[in-house]
Amino acid sequence: MLKDIIDKYGSFSDSWINSVETSKEPSEIKISITCSNHLNNYKYETIHLILRNIIFSNIDRFYLKNIMALKKGLLERKGDFILLDFDPIDHFDYLNENSDSSFIVNFKEIEVVFVKYLDC
Repeated sequence: MLKDIIDKYGSFSDSWINSVETSKEPSEIKISITCSNHLNNYKYETIHLILRNIIFSNIDRFYLKNIMALKKGLLERKGDFILLDFDPIDHFDYLNENSDSSFIVNFKEIEVVFVKYLDC
């Protein structure tokens, strides 16, 4: 699943977050994001990322209210967990995890639910 998401959406360049829902039981975060699908002629579509078995998260609500657009995001496997950082350090030709990130989540499982294509 992780490889498929990365193949389709890459580093979520020029995307935007529509909503973020967190819950305590079970440990889950749902993110609605509009992003371009690299395997479908870069057409924009809205998807829901469902992150399960959260190990750590730091989501600054002020950041979400003021900066919903994403320049890039880092999604990668790190040992026995998956890292999602929507505020990574951008070295122009690669991304690194940002220890001071305003939106970072470590988790065990990810699922993507396709929502709809955008007519752009």
